[in-house]
Amino acid sequence: MASIMVHIRINKELKEEACTNLELMGLSLSEAVRLLLVRIATEGALPFEVRVPNVKTKSAMESAKANDLIEFSSFEELMSGNDEKKL
Repeated sequence: MASIMVHIRINKELKEEACTNLELMGLSLSEAVRLLLVRIATEGALPFEVRVPNVKTKSAMESAKANDLIEFSSFEELMSGNDEKKL
């Protein structure tokens, strides 16, 4: 079977991080993409569940992006249920 080349655009840091992790698994980026495509072709689905974040998760994601996070000085403070700091 003839091979074709697939080109994708991704963030440089994402590629580098993925390649580092794949190398630890003994895989190249091309091999990982090939495995993904084989699973999609044979199973008719992605090999992982794709989810849409709920309202609470979206809110937490936006807070994290805005660096508007609640800070605790200790695990005990977090678990105390301190009403001054709402999660």
